[in-house]
Amino acid sequence: TNISKSHEKYLMQTNISIDDIGMFQISDSISTQYGISVDIDFVFDKFYELINTNSGIVSTEPSLKSENVAIIDFETGDLLYGVNENTLKYPASVTKILTNYLVLKYCKDLNDTITLTKKNTNLPGEGYGSKSYKEGDTFTIKDAMYASLLKSDNPVTDALGDYIERITNWNIGELMTATARFIGCEDCEFKNAYGNDDGLDEYANHMVSANNMGRILAYAAKDCPELIEIMGTVYYEPLKINNLVKCLSKGDQTYVEGILGAKSGTTDNAGNTLISIIERDGKKLVIVCFGNYGTMNDAYYDTKKLADYGFKLLNVREHTLNRTNNKIYTRNILESFSQLKTIRCLSFYLKREMQSRSKV
Repeated sequence: TNISKSHEKYLMQTNISIDDIGMFQISDSISTQYGISVDIDFVFDKFYELINTNSGIVSTEPSLKSENVAIIDFETGDLLYGVNENTLKYPASVTKILTNYLVLKYCKDLNDTITLTKKNTNLPGEGYGSKSYKEGDTFTIKDAMYASLLKSDNPVTDALGDYIERITNWNIGELMTATARFIGCEDCEFKNAYGNDDGLDEYANHMVSANNMGRILAYAAKDCPELIEIMGTVYYEPLKINNLVKCLSKGDQTYVEGILGAKSGTTDNAGNTLISIIERDGKKLVIVCFGNYGTMNDAYYDTKKLADYGFKLLNVREHTLNRTNNKIYTRNILESFSQLKTIRCLSFYLKREMQSRSKV
């Protein structure tokens, strides 16, 4: 197949080959699928159109302080962008999202009650005790969930874990791990309900990647939407408690536009961790920041940057979608012409046009 002189000159200037772009494959696949002859110049013209339309939209990746991040499409669970997103990390109190999902999943009556035991109030490791509650304090399951997710109370969350064990006859860590693997997150392990990573030797294996934690939240929040409602509550009147996550509050400088809910965590091993659900223009993303060893504000600001970047990626993805082994490749589509193998996703854009042509 021949290409025009102008397109040939373009390839020479950018120092890429037509095979790098995959335009032959795009042309052939469209022709085969729709029975329409598509020459390589048509593909190139559409390539130019796509670049001109979206020029600069994803041209620069955000500068971040978190070592491990993931942007997940809430609806599909697909990874849109990541940095070290598959590295196993300590999630700290972000763990509590999975615990509370299991409560919503298996509890038949949120007015059931739990009472803090000596076990709950004497957790192994330093810093895991409650600053507000003591042995003998009683909560409804609903109130306990708010204490767990807003106040991040460890003894209360541990008591919720005990409750789940009683009603399911599963060890809480094993059930959490099995649930994650059912969702499709194989490479992770949970050892306790509240995110302890140093109290016992076995807790050292309490790990999950940013990518998988994002997928877990996306799945759990779709299955039990009440989870988003709790995570997004800024103040809970029955217990008179505030949500520890500052970026939920519109008056705070760290506020993230469109944030629906979030959960933070901190341990010496994990650093600061943060996971959020954000909605703009009817589209939702899950943003995960792990391995932030500065301040929690750094994680909030990283989330703001990732949200802005992620929604731009999501918009571009509508025109540049390519599925290979169920993975989405959108990173750097427009940033570097040397990485234009990813422009095969242009095929989706072209196929849609061919569909409309074939109907005429």
